[in-house]
Amino acid sequence: MTLKNRMGTCLFILYLSMSANCFNYQSTRTPKNHVCITDKILHVEALEGDASMIACDLSNEISTSDATAVRWHKVSNDSSSQRALAFEEHRVVEDGHAVWFLPSHRDDQGLYVCHLQNAISCINFTVAIRENRLCYSGNNVYSSFTKSGKNKRLFCPRDILQSSENANFTWYKNCRAIDTSAEQNRGNELTIHNVTVKDAGKYTCEVHFQKFGRHHKASKTFSLQVKEIVMGKKPEILQPRKNNFRNVSLGQAVNITCKVMYNLGHDLYPLVWWTSNGIFIEDNHEENGLIESSYRNVSSNETCSVIERTLTINKVQPNHLGYTFTCFAQNGVGMNSASVRLQQQCSSMGVRSKASKKALYRILFFVLPFFILLL
Repeated sequence: MTLKNRMGTCLFILYLSMSANCFNYQSTRTPKNHVCITDKILHVEALEGDASMIACDLSNEISTSDATAVRWHKVSNDSSSQRALAFEEHRVVEDGHAVWFLPSHRDDQGLYVCHLQNAISCINFTVAIRENRLCYSGNNVYSSFTKSGKNKRLFCPRDILQSSENANFTWYKNCRAIDTSAEQNRGNELTIHNVTVKDAGKYTCEVHFQKFGRHHKASKTFSLQVKEIVMGKKPEILQPRKNNFRNVSLGQAVNITCKVMYNLGHDLYPLVWWTSNGIFIEDNHEENGLIESSYRNVSSNETCSVIERTLTINKVQPNHLGYTFTCFAQNGVGMNSASVRLQQQCSSMGVRSKASKKALYRILFFVLPFFILLL
């Protein structure tokens, strides 16, 4: 190969090498503009004065790389550029693939970008200010929902607990310390047993811990909302009363009403029916003058309702006096019943006769001794 050809080959190899290095530099240098995808931005909220942490969410790359290769940048307020994150001794500290703010300042909030192996992760960090005389900020409260009668568990900040030492916990409700039992308060977990609407409120977990040889504090506040669930119970029969007797006259028409109150809710609407001596009032009972009416709504409110069903005896017969008429009310929870027996009412003629006899006895009692004395 001639000298000219050798020099040409060397120059070509040098060109390729410089091009590769230039491409590598272009692909690894910090871009002027961040390329965060909006729906993939992580959101981390903290309270001013609390310790907080943001972590690079590149688990696949971190597991196969040296965590020290992570590079952190903060996006400018106008989102036009990025600058390398300036770490501060004892306050803004890099810890593996995470950054700690000990404590958090208002100036710390913003959009952070971590770079690793040509991949990026974006975290929007927000720092809220405590409201006057409160232990939390209304802008930094997590919503939590439950139903009455359930057990509810609340947890302290787990990300901080996984990287802290000698943690101590205090729970507050509406910024007042909660006197909890060992069963309710197990470290970073607070359990509220058999929740009622009175348990609704703002719950704050305050954790004190050691990190990098210094004492720090962090907190998390939940707004617990409780939806009251009306507990189901079997229907209550308001009328008739149990083992009730009804005075009737032979030949008259009688209406016996069964009035039932029940709670509103799934599987709580009751079935109501009448029986005569344990036999359902069916169509063939019309031959005996017994008719069962349809349901009728009497009253209702947000939690309960009252319905009624009437048994009509068109004409009281002597054999009806020995019958037991029973109303049953049943729903998915249970059943109640109440019975009525008919008894013949004394006639007005009989009543007057008894009254006349009593009056005659009184007259004789007072007059008879007088006549005896005269004799």
